[in-house]
Amino acid sequence: MKRKIYVGMDVHKETIRIACLTNNTKEIVKEQQIKHNEVQIKKFVNKLKSEWNEIHSCYEAGVTGYPLYRYLKSLGVNCILVAPGKIPRQSSDKIKTDKRDAIKLAKLLRSGELESIHVPSEEDEAVRDYLRSRDSLRLDLGRNRQRLMKFLLRKGITYSANKERECRLDCVNDL
Repeated sequence: MKRKIYVGMDVHKETIRIACLTNNTKEIVKEQQIKHNEVQIKKFVNKLKSEWNEIHSCYEAGVTGYPLYRYLKSLGVNCILVAPGKIPRQSSDKIKTDKRDAIKLAKLLRSGELESIHVPSEEDEAVRDYLRSRDSLRLDLGRNRQRLMKFLLRKGITYSANKERECRLDCVNDL
């Protein structure tokens, strides 16, 4: 019989809070905090692999992105990412701590109540990041252009609508 362990992780920039459960018991098998770096993660995974045949893990998608997911997959760990808004919450869940979040994720993973999100390939992620940056820069350029035009108008510098672009630099140089 294969022995499975379910690992819930509350991931932050510097640390990962981990809670481990099995099918056999309701008690937490392991609960600890490790540093969020590859050395510590590999050490923890190797320790689990020495005791368990199958490791199932999950964490909430967030600002830390997908590197942890990809690293766990490369170590042979089954991992899913969960959208924070899709995690079932009870009205009594008012106190949030890293430990409680990790335990809750492990329990929900074990019961099959979590829905995974799509993790893009590294190439798709790079394209998406590029497009988001480009769109952000275009919006910033438009906002800054508008700020400049308002500034010039406050200084009494007028311009014709047809020559708006040429006027900007000339008007600023005239200040």
